[in-house]
Amino acid sequence: MKMRRILAICLAVVLCLGALTGCGGNNASTRAFTVNGTNVMMDEAMYYIYAEEQAYSVYDQLYQMMYGFSFWDSTQDGTTSMAQTVKHEIVTMGAWYTILSEEAKAKGFTLSEEDTAQIAEDVQSIYDELSDAQKKNTGLTVDSLVKTLSKIKLAGEYYVDVVSNYDVDREAIRAGVDYKTYRQYDIEMLEVTFSSSDGTMMDEPDQKLLIKKIDSYVADAELGKDLAGLLDEDEEQIKYNSLSFTANDLTSNELYAVASELENGKVTTYQSSVSYYLIRMVDNDSHEAYEKEIQTEIKAAENEKFVEAYSSVADNAKITVSRYFDKLVIGKITADETTTADSSKE
Repeated sequence: MKMRRILAICLAVVLCLGALTGCGGNNASTRAFTVNGTNVMMDEAMYYIYAEEQAYSVYDQLYQMMYGFSFWDSTQDGTTSMAQTVKHEIVTMGAWYTILSEEAKAKGFTLSEEDTAQIAEDVQSIYDELSDAQKKNTGLTVDSLVKTLSKIKLAGEYYVDVVSNYDVDREAIRAGVDYKTYRQYDIEMLEVTFSSSDGTMMDEPDQKLLIKKIDSYVADAELGKDLAGLLDEDEEQIKYNSLSFTANDLTSNELYAVASELENGKVTTYQSSVSYYLIRMVDNDSHEAYEKEIQTEIKAAENEKFVEAYSSVADNAKITVSRYFDKLVIGKITADETTTADSSKE
């Protein structure tokens, strides 16, 4: 969620003493929290929960595998669990979408036909990815998703309009970004891995056969022929890949260091402890990463001014969280029951 990263401002959360309605079912029409008098219902909040749980699911898998306990139970300060931290993020995220979208509507902002069409396409993509169990448990529908993503888009358009009027010294920011650090190298390669997923190494004679096969492509690669096209359609062991890296990555990756020495169009081979590569340099002086870093720093400067300008809005915002929402435990609310069950058997 890009807006969560952009608008990382803590708002004071005032717990409401309203009646507890329970935590079972999707309760789409139940109030999750209120922002300056505007209700955020569970059908909207559930999308934020889904987005956050999906974003952090990879960390949960890693924690389970490496430490034997859930990421959601871990803490950063020794007292507050990540489930609680992420719940606060969800409320903060929803609060800012609400504040900015309400300001946008008050100032006459509307979505274009192109925006509406793109939202419909995005919603269908999201909805199609949900399992039947997730649709049932979350209560997410095409209509609710359209409503929520439209609100997010409107808030985003308003935010962009606001920060576009800030006086940010773009030239000074550009001058402060070191091109040598962000010089980008674009390469393509054929590669074979001698280690299986369980760590078993391929027999040495088989390794040598595959190395010999890759070496047979060197002459054609030097002539500029399409690397992917050199492989037979039924080739399963040798793979084509393309990637980019920056000068900043050279000290931590020997393959990158070797590749960075190549002139454009030139090729070389490289063998690591578990793989063999035929590498061709596509562009050894790309500005893509450099320009991306400049834009990142410009956005950071704009956001800093936004935080300064909207600090009073954050300080004065009144957010009341329903007891229903307060009782929810973030982590597995939107998980696919089938996937969770299958994972527990492994």
